[in-house]
Formats: sequence, C-alpha cells, structure tokens
Amino acid sequence: MVFAAIAAATLLINEHVANPLVQRSLYGALTFPSGRVTAVTATVLAMWLALYPLLGTQARRITLALGVAWVVLMALAVVGAHWHTPIDDVGSILLSVGLVSAGAVAFDRAAIRPRYESRAKA
Repeated sequence: MVFAAIAAATLLINEHVANPLVQRSLYGALTFPSGRVTAVTATVLAMWLALYPLLGTQARRITLALGVAWVVLMALAVVGAHWHTPIDDVGSILLSVGLVSAGAVAFDRAAIRPRYESRAKA
C-alpha cells in the first residue's frame, strides 16, 4: 500500500507541480513531463520495489524486463501520437525514478530505524 501511495503521489506531483512550473506546451496543452509516462514508470518501479523481497532472482529479472518494456511502449505511443516529444518522456522517467526512489528510501528508513533502535537498547 505504501508503494502504491508513493506512485500516486508521484503522478500528483507531476500534474500539479512539475507541469505548471515548467509551462512547456505542445498544441496548447502542458506536456512536460508526460503524465502518462510518469504514471506507467512510477507504477512499474513501485510494484517492482514492493515485490522485490518476495521474488526470486529470475522472477525479478522477468518482472523488470516486462516493466521496462511497458514504459518504452508507452513512451513510444505518446510520441507517436504527437501528444509529447521524446524529451517529455525522458523528463517523466527521471521524475518518476527520482520520486519513487526517494519515497522508497524514506519508507525503508522509517521502517528499519525502530528495529535497529530496539536492538541497540537490548
């Protein structure tokens, strides 16, 4: 649930912070970074991080390959449909990886810290 919330927060930041700040438009619509590519990238990375401890090595590789393929296909689709430029997709991927990774680190530190503190007291 935490990783789903992190992915959702990434999309909200994209739509309500990044797009209005950058003000880059194509055909009259704000395009940088792409919301569709941000949603897919954030979802793929959040799911992969959430499932990482449950999957074996081979399953992790397959899951990552399928996720990357999904991101690439979405990026190609939005550029091919003339909704975005390639730089919009690159910005979306960088934003998603950065925010989801930062959220995962913050969650991991919050979840691990109490365990280490309880060990230190014992």
